[in-house]
Amino acid sequence: MSDLKFQNHCGNCLIALSHTTGYVLSCGDFICDACKLDISDACPACGLKNIKSASLTIPPAEVKELMEDPSTFMETLYESLKFQIQHYKEVLKSASSKLRQARQRISDLEKYIHKFKFNHILFFVRLRREVDLSSQLKECRQIMSEQGTVLARR
Repeated sequence: MSDLKFQNHCGNCLIALSHTTGYVLSCGDFICDACKLDISDACPACGLKNIKSASLTIPPAEVKELMEDPSTFMETLYESLKFQIQHYKEVLKSASSKLRQARQRISDLEKYIHKFKFNHILFFVRLRREVDLSSQLKECRQIMSEQGTVLARR
């Protein structure tokens, strides 16, 4: 990898600082050892008051991370994103599969309901036809019975 290590400079006198000398201020500016002696309560670079400083000899972890070679972070970021994207793809694949199954189940149920309704209607049409035929048969028997009585009387 290329060396993209951050090169910090004093915000007051602009000299380049090594990674182990100087100070980082709470406002975000860096200052050299010489300019640190001139600080009263304001940053010599931006003028912000009531600032705090941390030595770059042993910088706080969050400051140290900010000054590291970003290519290492990018590699970690790339691997992290690659993992997360793969995870999302798997989740989407699983969700798509479940959605397809649910749609198929709905389709199957709709076909079943349609078939059930059709068979139900068909049953009642046949039942109605049987009732009508039964009624007609009864009428015919009654007519035949009446005619038989009339014929028997003659």
